[in-house]
Amino acid sequence: YAEAFRRTAPAWVHTPSGAPFNDWLGVRYWATHRELLAAYAPVCDDGPWATWRRMEARDDPPPEPLLPVRTARAGPGWEWVIDVPVAGGRVGDEVMVECSLTYGRTEKVSRLGDLLCRWVVTPADPRSGPEFALDPGAVGVPTRFPLVGRRGDPLVIRLAPHGLGSRTALDLGTVSATTLPAPWLARWNLLMQADTASMPRRSRAVAPD
Repeated sequence: YAEAFRRTAPAWVHTPSGAPFNDWLGVRYWATHRELLAAYAPVCDDGPWATWRRMEARDDPPPEPLLPVRTARAGPGWEWVIDVPVAGGRVGDEVMVECSLTYGRTEKVSRLGDLLCRWVVTPADPRSGPEFALDPGAVGVPTRFPLVGRRGDPLVIRLAPHGLGSRTALDLGTVSATTLPAPWLARWNLLMQADTASMPRRSRAVAPD
């Protein structure tokens, strides 16, 4: 879907405004929403829909250095800490971060095993974004997702198994993070139409790019 969206490049786009499932849409279809933030600007937010118009010039993020990430085991799962820089703003300013992770298998797991045990990514601060379940079919494929942090404050994210299946079947690979352009944050907040702290926290699978 994301590739079709990029290829067709519609002049106008409508998105649901203030819908209770916007957090799910934002994470589940991050590749599509990433294209929306890079190529479209909101022009109207009226009732249940927001209207976006394709910009003459794209607002793609410039090459940014990767942020420092520290990864450690935490029980049967992992925890990683992203150091959000102060440079480019003031301490406490909100900043949008894109995180990317890859993972592999340590043992063969049946489809039933994947259903019984889901690996869930959970930001320590729920205001950073909703928790979600990894796609068991995306082994070795980078899974990218957005986070909202504050300059000078570390972002802490946890990955842990939930359920009754094998808890040793997943191996965390590489984890990286980078900041996104400041205008993206305002567009993202419009898209979400809510403080993430008030969003229901549910486990949802993320589609790989």
